[in-house]
Amino acid sequence: MASKVDLINRALTKLNAKRITSINDSGKNAVDAKTVYDGILEEVLASFAWNFATRRVSLARLAAAPLYGYDFQFRLPSLPKVMRVWEAITDNETRTKSYVIEGDDEGGLLLTNFTAMDIKYTALIVDTERFSPWFIEVFATRLADELEYSVIGKKTGKWGQEYLFKVQIAGVQEGQQGEDYVADDRKHPLEDDWVGIRSGGEGRIIGV
Repeated sequence: MASKVDLINRALTKLNAKRITSINDSGKNAVDAKTVYDGILEEVLASFAWNFATRRVSLARLAAAPLYGYDFQFRLPSLPKVMRVWEAITDNETRTKSYVIEGDDEGGLLLTNFTAMDIKYTALIVDTERFSPWFIEVFATRLADELEYSVIGKKTGKWGQEYLFKVQIAGVQEGQQGEDYVADDRKHPLEDDWVGIRSGGEGRIIGV
């Protein structure tokens, strides 16, 4: 199975750049790749409902209610960390988007007016031996896009475009269709309001 070094070298090969032998090499390519690796991993995990990283859980409701706006709050899993929530099932067993995801000093919170909540989410998986073949290819492509300027001294945009294309066809490559919400909750339109991990904003679907 692919190691972290293998994934980095796959990206460097796309750039026709010198490969590394260790993540702790002192060379520029290794240092640059190590610097951005974790952030790119989180970004790519959050981009699609990857089979190997998909988890389902019944959330634990906290005794204390939110200060305002919602009646109940639930603690999100922290091990592994939630990258993106794809589906929420309420106490009456219907899908909903009537919730927000925020956080406190102890981690992520899901706020809602429902008394129970189950979720399907993408988890932060760092063990490269668990990565699917297509995820490895998509991740290496995004890493190549990130490293391109520092490694070869120019930014062509080629790898960024290829990354977006590969994410779009991930459902086919993973042997599944991407997850879409069913309009069970008519009061809440199914707009795409995911907020990325680095945006610092709030939204109904967010990496926390």
